[in-house]
Amino acid sequence: MSLLVVSSLQADEFDEYLSMSLDDLLNVEVTTTSKYVENLKDSPANMYVISREQILKRGYRNIGDILKSLPGVDIQNYSLLNSPTTVTMRGHAGNNKFLLLQDGVRLSSAGGEAINMSFNFPVYYAKQVEILMGPSSVSYGADAFMGVINIITMEEELVETQISTGEDGYKQGYFHFSKKMDNGVHLSLGGQGYQSNEFEFAEDFPEYYPAGDVSPTGNPFDFSQTKENSFFAKIKIKNHWDFGFNFSQMEASNYYAPRSDVDAFDTSSIGETTIANLYGSFQADITDKLHSTSLLTLMSFELGNGTNFNNLFTDFVPLYKYELTERISFNQDFIYNLNEDHKISFGAVYDDINTIPVGADLPTPYNTSLSVNQQNFNYPGTTLPLVLFENNHENVGVYLQDNWIINDQWRLVTGIRYDNDSFHGSSTNPRVSAIYKPNDKNLVKLLYGQAYLAPSSENAFINFGDFSGFNSTTGLWESFFFQAPNPELQPEELQTLEFTYEHWFEHNTHIKFAPYYTRIDSVVRLSADPVPQQFIPGAEIGFTNSNKNSGELDIYGADLSLENISSFNSLHIESWLNISFVNGRLEENSVKTNLPLISEYKIKGGASFIYRNKYTLTPQIYWVDDSNNNQADPAEPTKRLQTDSYFVTDLHAEVVLTKNLNIVSDIYNLFDKKHSHATHFTTFTTLPEAPQPGRLITVGLYYKF
Repeated sequence: MSLLVVSSLQADEFDEYLSMSLDDLLNVEVTTTSKYVENLKDSPANMYVISREQILKRGYRNIGDILKSLPGVDIQNYSLLNSPTTVTMRGHAGNNKFLLLQDGVRLSSAGGEAINMSFNFPVYYAKQVEILMGPSSVSYGADAFMGVINIITMEEELVETQISTGEDGYKQGYFHFSKKMDNGVHLSLGGQGYQSNEFEFAEDFPEYYPAGDVSPTGNPFDFSQTKENSFFAKIKIKNHWDFGFNFSQMEASNYYAPRSDVDAFDTSSIGETTIANLYGSFQADITDKLHSTSLLTLMSFELGNGTNFNNLFTDFVPLYKYELTERISFNQDFIYNLNEDHKISFGAVYDDINTIPVGADLPTPYNTSLSVNQQNFNYPGTTLPLVLFENNHENVGVYLQDNWIINDQWRLVTGIRYDNDSFHGSSTNPRVSAIYKPNDKNLVKLLYGQAYLAPSSENAFINFGDFSGFNSTTGLWESFFFQAPNPELQPEELQTLEFTYEHWFEHNTHIKFAPYYTRIDSVVRLSADPVPQQFIPGAEIGFTNSNKNSGELDIYGADLSLENISSFNSLHIESWLNISFVNGRLEENSVKTNLPLISEYKIKGGASFIYRNKYTLTPQIYWVDDSNNNQADPAEPTKRLQTDSYFVTDLHAEVVLTKNLNIVSDIYNLFDKKHSHATHFTTFTTLPEAPQPGRLITVGLYYKF
């Protein structure tokens, strides 16, 4: 038996919540799309809003849990060698393809590095989570590519804590403090710690990890536990000043889904990532029509120097990685109200980004007290100085958006943004949204947007390989293979056209249908170089590959969402159903294949049963169609290898014991269904599927002071 605690609504909060209609719940205020407060129905985007009440009743613990439940989102867990979670949003895979914010402040990595989406970004302190589907470069520039996720923090006063523990080493807990002072100061802070259960992949999947076998280094098939910690603090002063700090840290295995004969299964082979930001903002009304917001943010992302790999390609000895990105950003936003029906927003941004990108395998940990030029590494097995890179660049951007209520039925929103980056050049991205409300029960949005995804230094400069230990006939050190850097990478460019229709059946049922088409050019793909790149002085490399802007994506799909709220005497029921379809083609070097890391069809849904405001039971279902792996099928190169479909059920239950104390239980993979997710890499190094954990039962306590 394991313990997990999720914070809970008190009786008075439930009474208020249950008295609301679905129309009330959907008629919320949001800020993500336009950077100012507007009604969800008026927002020029397709958005989903998950309220605090829904977070608690459904047992959502982190951003990954929320994304897992949304239409149009594929989640691949434990399928990438060095990341527990990989997100595909509307057909385009990658955890750096969308932007993560907290109250409009960037939480995503400083330089666009791909990061995990799990307990390092918890939601216990959220008033609501706003998820914008589709591009939003007009408001946020690079990285707001496939979507934007904005965690809106709570403003009410409370002090709460949660503790948890469980079988196989599972532990999780948080504290949360929020207080309004008499002098107009609001202080909120919180922290969370998490340690995953031990993964029994070898026991559950003996076909890949036979009993009695060991790794090439003699280790059993054990997997490292994931450890994640986070902390935030925020001070709001008289609705003018905001100061805050966010910190998250993750330690995870660097060998998910490996073949048993290519990895050492060394539990000290881990990846360490740390993300931090420090920010301050000031907002004020300059005149009765002009509002100003200034935001200064200092950010850092670090791939810790303890990060190491131990596998066939490192000759089964630990070799290390390191990366550091530091960023300073200044945003100046203005809102000008021409009249009550016409609003203009405009602003500018300056970014200064300095990166030591992840590069070659290091024989010993990077010395963080020394500069890049002082490291004095040699390539393992040679006397060649190891090549390390630095990338420092600046970005300047300006934007303008016009929001015009034409009449009671029509609203038109147009916008444009221009960015110029010293690393990858300039980009111009427009947005057009037409919103039509013929009556109170129907809403139509026609949305067009463009966006760009700046190439991260990680993608541009990553390189690795090994040497034979011998000199060639020319006297050069001989290498059979290296992945080479490509500092000439350009941004990926996206265009999306979307139609959204929403209908309200009375006040308790809502349906939304959203078909879309997306075209992405200059997609970054890894491919062989026609001529091997000789980027290491004194070396002769026989074969290289590198990241290139060689792909083109055509993606089309549709999302259907249905929500219902019903009450029967003392029983309140809130149900939801999300159905998704996505398909398309990736064209690379004149070869068209189906989309990687997606399932064509997905059905997700659930229902929260609340009895007498005291007992809550929420089953959730996830049916995922056959999923495309990242690697092509050798027998049919225009198709990708696939992982079988699966059906999984989760269950969340809660009982109010006293006014301040609740007990909560969660069962993940309720029926202990053996299933797998799609994998990223070639079957030469990884399994043809990514094994998933079996059933996990959790029980715990929550206390509100």
